[in-house]
Amino acid sequence: MRQSIKLNSHNKINNWLSMNTSITYYRRDCDNLPQMGYGQASVMYSLWCMAPNINMDWARDYWIEPDVQQNANLTGAKNNPYFVAYECLNTLDRDRVFGNTSLDLHLYKGLDLMLRGGIDFSRDHRSMRQPKSSYSQRYGMYREGNVSSLQLSMDFLLKYSRKLGAGFNMKLNFGGSILNRMFRETTLTAEQLKQPGVYSLANSVERVKPNIYDYELQTNSLYGLIQFSWRDAVFLDITGRNDWSSTLPVNNNSYFYPSVSASVLLNELIDFGAARNTVNLVKLRGRFAQVGHDTKPYRTTDYLSSSDFAGNYQIPGTMNNANLKPEIVSSWEVGLDLRMFRNRLGIDLAYYDNTSKDLIVNMPVSSASGVTKRFANAGTIRNYGWELQVTGTLIKTKDVQWKAYINWSKNRNKVVDLGEGVDSWIVASYSSHAYMTAYKGGSLSAMYGLGYKRAPEGAYIVEKDGSITNVSGQIIVDENGYPQYSDELQYIGECTPDWKGGFGTSVKWKGLTLSIAFDGQHGGNVYSYTNSVLGTRGKGSFTLAGRYNGLVLDGVNQLPDGNFIRNTHKTADIVEYYGLAYAFQNCEQNFVSTEFLKLREIRIEYEFPRRLLAKSKFIKGLSLSVYGRDLYCWSKFPGWDPEGAFMRGASVVPGFEMLQMPGTATFGGSVKISF
Repeated sequence: MRQSIKLNSHNKINNWLSMNTSITYYRRDCDNLPQMGYGQASVMYSLWCMAPNINMDWARDYWIEPDVQQNANLTGAKNNPYFVAYECLNTLDRDRVFGNTSLDLHLYKGLDLMLRGGIDFSRDHRSMRQPKSSYSQRYGMYREGNVSSLQLSMDFLLKYSRKLGAGFNMKLNFGGSILNRMFRETTLTAEQLKQPGVYSLANSVERVKPNIYDYELQTNSLYGLIQFSWRDAVFLDITGRNDWSSTLPVNNNSYFYPSVSASVLLNELIDFGAARNTVNLVKLRGRFAQVGHDTKPYRTTDYLSSSDFAGNYQIPGTMNNANLKPEIVSSWEVGLDLRMFRNRLGIDLAYYDNTSKDLIVNMPVSSASGVTKRFANAGTIRNYGWELQVTGTLIKTKDVQWKAYINWSKNRNKVVDLGEGVDSWIVASYSSHAYMTAYKGGSLSAMYGLGYKRAPEGAYIVEKDGSITNVSGQIIVDENGYPQYSDELQYIGECTPDWKGGFGTSVKWKGLTLSIAFDGQHGGNVYSYTNSVLGTRGKGSFTLAGRYNGLVLDGVNQLPDGNFIRNTHKTADIVEYYGLAYAFQNCEQNFVSTEFLKLREIRIEYEFPRRLLAKSKFIKGLSLSVYGRDLYCWSKFPGWDPEGAFMRGASVVPGFEMLQMPGTATFGGSVKISF
């Protein structure tokens, strides 16, 4: 359950001083956050082992002896799914408060000062329990954790504006900020339980095992802006910012990054004549900018970590680096903003190109050094693409407005350089069978893995009529009718979609508004363990093919002399065939499309008339809304959600899907009141 409340206030104290305050409280209570992916604590892991013809009600009575022994007779040495759902619980209680207060001071004509302070505090209480007889914790387990995060910020901004004459205006801004964040996570674990069904740290067989992780970081910044404009038609902005980060070495913790942007409103400079009522805005813009990034705390000095043996310490497997430099992202962008037909049609088109260098990455090193990885600045990555948005007002009357929009984007990335002595970089992986690997000149989202053995380039067969058919790239099938596999990793495909897009519409009648939104992507792939399970276990509808009469695969047979003929062998055992074809080692077969279209949201909102609210004398605005999100998905993806991600700890692993949970729709409502 989630609840939130937000309060905003604006107070004009006098002609030169005003105060603004915003505060939000957020509460979340979860009686169980199910674990996802491959593992005994996952419901999906239990379900894939059950035969499709088993009535799930047979497993509902999941205790043989309550709190002592589960009934796992139907799941093949896996936890009973009901046992996982109702007994292996992961709870979360979260409170979060965030907001800020600002003072705006009018110091002199054209000179203003803003002072602001902010806070973002959150507290989580988490628990995890595993009953006795759980396959991952035979003797039971209980864990409690408290996570607290406090972020304090202070900033100021001095603003000066002046008209210079001849249509020229100037604005000067100078500001600074201090951002401090403190984080602490304390976990206490009872690794074995004395009394069955009692989930308490006091019920631990041995001493409770503690684990504490905390950090503090601070970033200080100074920044400035100079803006020139002419006739409100030509604009030039020049900015500069310098950050000092506590997470970088002292000799590299200061980094400066500038930006320059310019825009021209052609409709203000050119007389379009009779077309000026048709063309309302023609804006050309361009921008160059740099942005600096630091790293996580405590990566610049090597530390010893505690050992399970009292009074002993161990060397971490990753070496830190006292010479780390900040990452720098350089980008440029050009765009066109066009408004026509009294602003009822809008077109916004942009092209961007970003280059990231000195990436802070965890690079593999020789184990002879005593460690296996080392933090270093390495690599240069380029991202570039197009973005397009079209908006339109189809009907506009006093009581009715009908609006619609379309957006589209296309992004590509390229590995420009990996750094000295680095041939490749494994971005993400699953076991030893599938790797998202970056090579110089390639992309960050290229998948490599084991796949089918295919006829080499130039291979051919002689047909019965004497004609020659090129069979280059066709799958080689053995005498049992099974496909053969390559022993070497090969390029499988790209995970990045060809493009993403969305469209939607809204209709407003007086105070009532109905809106609907769709979005999706064309192309894109992931390695899917769910697809492997559906195939090897005969649970996917695609395994119906050949179930009773076998299959003759489309491919070729290789003769002892190295020549090829068209495959004529029927699969010797259809069960064995699907077990081989969809085995999790076969990255090629389990590399599936994530193309989709989603009904993202339907929303109904009613805004009360102001004349009705005027009677209350203190409520200026009131609106009520109800909505539903992620309501339906059209996709050939074999799992539940093509947008689903694979989590490893608290990190998202791109390009992989591991026995994900079914997607959920969200329904809610909101009340907005302004005073």
